[in-house]
Amino acid sequence: MEVENFLRMLESKFGLLNCTPVQKTLFAAQQLHGVAGAWWANHVTSVGTDRQITWDEFKDAFRAHYIPAGLVRRKAREFAALKQGHRSVEEYCEEFNRLALYALQQVDTPAKRKDHFLVGLSAELQDRLNLNMGGSFAEFVNNAIVAETDIAG
Repeated sequence: MEVENFLRMLESKFGLLNCTPVQKTLFAAQQLHGVAGAWWANHVTSVGTDRQITWDEFKDAFRAHYIPAGLVRRKAREFAALKQGHRSVEEYCEEFNRLALYALQQVDTPAKRKDHFLVGLSAELQDRLNLNMGGSFAEFVNNAIVAETDIAG
């Protein structure tokens, strides 16, 4: 998703700088060109040019404009129904991470993220991993890959 990639790229740059939330917004606005720049100019006018817009407000407005609510709901439903199926664990993980962007409240803690990932795995992998839910999400995914390899033997 281009919108999230753009916001993540900005967050990455902000990690190198010591910016206030308003400065982050000013920097982000300088990155907008063409249609996006026109949208931002209109947005600033609509909220009042004398009002300082924080980074969180920018992100909310940017997402609301570029990611329609109907799309978010549809992708969140896809995420809720996501199953590994015939995919490898790696392929399932890629789809899981892509769709999780639309359902952040379902994966906002490491435990929720692992639980949701586990539920979508094949029954055999669930049985193997259910007893070993510790560690980071990356370690959990690695354990799933190892278990999948063992099963394929």
